[in-house]
Amino acid sequence: MRRTLPHTVFTIVARLQVAALFPIGAATSQAADATTPNPPSAVNYLKRLSLEELLKIEVTSVSRRPEPFAATASAISVLTGDEIRRTGALTLADALRFSSGLQVARIDDRTWGVASRGFNLNASNKLLVMMDGRSLYTPLFAGVFWDVQDTELADLDRIEVVRGPGATMWGANAVNGVISIDTKNARDTQGTLISAGAGNEERQFSSFRHGLRVTDGVFARVYAKQFYRDDLRTATHVDTQNDWQMWQGGFRMDGEHLVAANDWTLQGDLYHGFIGSPARLNTRLAGGNLLGRFEHRFDADTFGQLRAYYDRVERFAPGQFGERRNTYDIDAQLNTIVASRHHVVVGGTGRSSADRTLATGSIRFSPPDRRMEVASGFVQDEILFDQNRAGLTLGAKFEHNTTTGFEFQPAVRAAWWPNPNHTLWAAISRAARTPSRFDDDLRFGNATTGIIVRGDPNFLAERLTAYEVGYRTHPAEKWSFDVSLFFNDYDRLRSQEFAREPGVLLVLRNQLNAQTHGGEVSVMSQLTEHWRVRATYARFDKRLTPDPGSTDPTRGSQEGNDPRHHATLVSSWDLPRGWEFDAMARSIGALPSPAVPAYTELDLRLGWRPTPAWELSVTGQNLLDRQHREFGPTGAATVELPRSYYLKVTWRH
Repeated sequence: MRRTLPHTVFTIVARLQVAALFPIGAATSQAADATTPNPPSAVNYLKRLSLEELLKIEVTSVSRRPEPFAATASAISVLTGDEIRRTGALTLADALRFSSGLQVARIDDRTWGVASRGFNLNASNKLLVMMDGRSLYTPLFAGVFWDVQDTELADLDRIEVVRGPGATMWGANAVNGVISIDTKNARDTQGTLISAGAGNEERQFSSFRHGLRVTDGVFARVYAKQFYRDDLRTATHVDTQNDWQMWQGGFRMDGEHLVAANDWTLQGDLYHGFIGSPARLNTRLAGGNLLGRFEHRFDADTFGQLRAYYDRVERFAPGQFGERRNTYDIDAQLNTIVASRHHVVVGGTGRSSADRTLATGSIRFSPPDRRMEVASGFVQDEILFDQNRAGLTLGAKFEHNTTTGFEFQPAVRAAWWPNPNHTLWAAISRAARTPSRFDDDLRFGNATTGIIVRGDPNFLAERLTAYEVGYRTHPAEKWSFDVSLFFNDYDRLRSQEFAREPGVLLVLRNQLNAQTHGGEVSVMSQLTEHWRVRATYARFDKRLTPDPGSTDPTRGSQEGNDPRHHATLVSSWDLPRGWEFDAMARSIGALPSPAVPAYTELDLRLGWRPTPAWELSVTGQNLLDRQHREFGPTGAATVELPRSYYLKVTWRH
């Protein structure tokens, strides 16, 4: 009995993690010159950057300061606002499918698994996601609730994706990567935008945004949006009755004072929605946030930034789980150049996140209320050599949290630029994932079964030592090539061990280790003036090793479900008379546990701009199969994704 019971139990735990607990719940790339006082026209607003311009984009996610994308000593990719528009994606998670190296799997109507370099789950816990500097991470399970992360997608400036550790700059939980979602300055979204659409799965959606100049140097915008997404079907064509509807609105104000060299931003969002269920009342989602940022430039070589935000979330699923959480965060940094060749970044962060959980079923947390706090400081120095043809970056994060105490997360990066078209880089980094409420305080069970799984108050931080090398080149005017290789060594990963106490079957421990290796390749070509193609390929291998004496019967298989390879091909073609044709193909390898067959899918988009003010498009998704599964266990109740399409109309003035 002791050998057969755990497999049944771990099936329950897997469904809890993957389907019950968590589903229930700088320089810009604007087409217009940033110094232009007049709002960009609709034509410029939709202008696609050339390949040369894309390589010159300045990114901030790696070093917390603007640096040219092509010369960055990191595995990084950028999706511009126009590229996101042309994917036809209606959610942030779907847009990430076409970022180099990311694994994105849609589980059901409103749930995704998003991971970088492995360990993908619905409750993925090794990837830090930010929007305009606001962390979307939740201390509940150290991941992201993708069903409540939204904005007006037309206002996105870019999405920067760093594959590999970013903990030296961003702290714990930036273990396997960092996603930074940046919206446009209000100055660049002047005028009115109205969009609406409908389809067979996206039953209806609409949004409104208006931007205006408040006074000299101060611009603002407001937006509101809503959607209703139909329920999906199971493998046996039964409706899941988990339809999804959301409403969201917000604002952003940006100001600049050229004489005083000050820039500031104030922005916020509110959202509310429901998720259906065939067996209980609807899950209710609600929340909001408010963020302020102030930047002062002391001179040509030195600037400082202060950012603070408040975030409120509520999630209530009758019969399963409830949570209310308030988070306060403040962050300060100073960037300066010392002795002409030292680019120094120094700063600190403080965060306090307090929750109140409610047990409405077999899932509860003990204690039910808890405050988790983090204080950290960081310093980084990029030293340039050989007439700026080589660089060495030394950095470290010193972080203290209320769960595990002190964590030290250093990094060393080296880069060589033999000429402006070639970048060779290497890095060694250390990162940590601090325990979440799930790891420490989970109690899963009831009076009949007893506690099937419980967390461990002594759960330790998971640790990673990462080794990376990469090469990026622009060998010809119409070609770019980017390759990165990595080897990751993890220890103290989460395991699920038999308990040695009455009334408890399993307890979460740190008795799992892993080694992963692989690489990513990205090739972009401007085949003609009007036709661009981008191809990406990622390879991933993982070996899990339990500690001696571990009793985990799954040997870590519940800690991630990853394909050995995945590839994407994106083609964007500008046709005469305002027409656009975009094709997005992806091929995903088989998943091992639970087993999911390999699949290939195709999305197509046809757009037309008859005038600068109007844009019409029709998008088809998952066109190669009537329906298919991307994640989750096999069975009659497994949710599958259908072939879908939608029509969208946008008006700008």
